[in-house]
Amino acid sequence: MNTKCICEKLNISQKSLRLYEDLELIHPKRSQNNYRDYSEEDIIKIREIVILKELGFSLKEIKLLSKKNSYKHNTPVKSLYFQMKAIEQKLTELESVKDTLKDSVNMLLDKDYNESQEYMKSIEDSLQKNKVMRQQWIDKWNFDSWALNYDKSVLENEGDELRLFENYEGIISFIRNRIIELNAKNILDIGCGTGNLCGPLSESINILGMDQSIEMLLICSEKYPNMKLKLGNFLDEPFREDSFDIIVSTYAFHHLDTKEKVKALGNMVKLLKSKGSIIIGDLMFLNENERNKCKDDFISSSRRDLWEQIEDEYYTDIESIVHEAEKIGCSSSFKHMNNFTWILEITKK
Repeated sequence: MNTKCICEKLNISQKSLRLYEDLELIHPKRSQNNYRDYSEEDIIKIREIVILKELGFSLKEIKLLSKKNSYKHNTPVKSLYFQMKAIEQKLTELESVKDTLKDSVNMLLDKDYNESQEYMKSIEDSLQKNKVMRQQWIDKWNFDSWALNYDKSVLENEGDELRLFENYEGIISFIRNRIIELNAKNILDIGCGTGNLCGPLSESINILGMDQSIEMLLICSEKYPNMKLKLGNFLDEPFREDSFDIIVSTYAFHHLDTKEKVKALGNMVKLLKSKGSIIIGDLMFLNENERNKCKDDFISSSRRDLWEQIEDEYYTDIESIVHEAEKIGCSSSFKHMNNFTWILEITKK
């Protein structure tokens, strides 16, 4: 596509296009008569630049982010995902400013408040904090590179003194057989990763895999083309109530804190058909007493470092989540597999 068409299509000036090219943000090829010929990837990149500028990112910041984004394949999906994450960052910044402005209004309404200029400093501090937050986000931004090595890491279990993924294939196989045993036809796999659990079933069962990592989903798509995929997580509002025979999740639930677990449980129950089941294979303790015993064992063995690794996550308290399930009319059963891994099954009545 030539320069004139690009400018009309994207409502952008030729001057802007030249500037983006000078900054090496875009790299249009040249036709035989030496005119610029913009590819589909160039168009996607220009749209991305326009969005980021609208969000307040400088061209310097956009160039830095551009260097980190290597769209070797799945360019449209990755670009849109990146724009979505940039918008989330901007919303965080705006929420911070909004809260500061509200506090400032309340300061000025306070009849006992005398420092009339202090509110200005609060606003300036908030804006400065946002600049720091944005720079940190830019510095840390990267597509989920762990996804590329996920299968290898869980299967080989190297360097894992806690043996969190020990017998990973056996646990996955156990849950997969349970799905078959229940004769399920429609499955939702939350935190599906690269599709190791439900992918092998996707040729004969309707599987919807959900994950918050775009890289995981793209790898899953390549491995199991019959799986339907959705970007999302446990805390998303139910998108299709009473739709699934089984909801499964492996090694993802422990990323949620206690309140989030309760919300996630409620969301999953809404998604389930009557008599449907939630099957969670994850890192858990039976109860608080067992958790405290484990803590004492690690500390008495001078391995506080391993206990701190456990405390970095939110291992499920089985008795607590079973109680929450009972409160919303569900029955539960559970089975200890090995080390910290349990399988918890919750059935909707």
